[in-house]
Amino acid sequence: MGSELDVVALAAEASNILVAEAVRSGWQSLREAVARFFHRDGTQSLNRQMALLDAAHEELESADPEVRALAQQALHERWMRQLPAYLELYPEAAEDLRDLLAATRAVDSEPDGAGTMNANFNTNSVVVQARGNVNAGGGINNGAPRSSS
Repeated sequence: MGSELDVVALAAEASNILVAEAVRSGWQSLREAVARFFHRDGTQSLNRQMALLDAAHEELESADPEVRALAQQALHERWMRQLPAYLELYPEAAEDLRDLLAATRAVDSEPDGAGTMNANFNTNSVVVQARGNVNAGGGINNGAPRSSS
């Protein structure tokens, strides 16, 4: 029973992280790691798994916020069904999944200020994204019309 609880706990942790990553720009690298994780069932099963995950990722990317929340919940539920079943078939995969999650957490916790950036209402403007702090020395107005005061 103890190992079953460990499988469920690991699947729950993985599900939360993988759903969050599915809506981020780093999906492609996570996708490759997930593909390496699911390789044990053979090519046909792997291709089916990845097609389902790609479809879920596309749905999350294009959905409006209300639909996105429902899609995230559906993806979370899918992971919660698939991961424990897969780990029951391939218990040795648990270490691979832990490594995948550790690598994801390491990227998310970089101390240099790396993270998510949103640039809203920026039509015809320049957007600068950098790791760490950016000091514009009083502002960035690239081609902005001068006010006539």
